[in-house]
Amino acid sequence: MPAGLWKENEENKRDIEENTPEEGEIVKPTVPEMADLKRWVHLAPQILLQGRTTHKEGKPNEGEEDVEPEELLKREVAKDPWEPRLKPVTDDNKTMGNMPAWVLRKHAIDNNSFVD
Repeated sequence: MPAGLWKENEENKRDIEENTPEEGEIVKPTVPEMADLKRWVHLAPQILLQGRTTHKEGKPNEGEEDVEPEELLKREVAKDPWEPRLKPVTDDNKTMGNMPAWVLRKHAIDNNSFVD
């Protein structure tokens, strides 16, 4: 997703909402400006090591009784932490062979327009 169109929810950093600034409308970048990888962020939540986008319910350790659900969730998050929702794609790990995870290419249709 192009950066700047969405923002994190102030109450819950795992949720995002449409960016509606008070000063007016968001100025959307031009197509040539979008050819910069720094302009792209992840919109969807990451897939955790558990194979899900949310943590499964934690289970108490042996001998523990009456552990609060919030504490169990904290333990699960500590084992498999979330990444920020609007993480820039340039922060993604490199692929095998030390290649970047993302590549942008633009193709000229005519002298003034581009298609990716």
